[in-house]
Amino acid sequence: MALAALLDAVAPSRRGELYSRAMAEVDTAALVPAAEIMDVLPAAVRIREATRVLGLARIRERESEVRFWSAYLAWPDASATLQAALRSGDADERAHGYALLVEAARR
Repeated sequence: MALAALLDAVAPSRRGELYSRAMAEVDTAALVPAAEIMDVLPAAVRIREATRVLGLARIRERESEVRFWSAYLAWPDASATLQAALRSGDADERAHGYALLVEAARR
């Protein structure tokens, strides 16, 4: 994705401003950014975008989407949201929860 590559190419301190300018004329009310973009955003912008996406009805309707986007939140919120998956009786769900937890810790 071109925007993700551009954001990755600029200094981290300028990425938030660049992202805001790129999205200035875009209706972000229902926009779900690509994971590649989320991965290069500064923490404050990433958390803001994840919080906004988590507020979308189509995301809230699917627990797997809630978990995925929660992993982009600040560590305390991300780890708290993923606890249910980590305690699941389903091994695949637990494994996915741990993978998301590792990603959240990495960020």
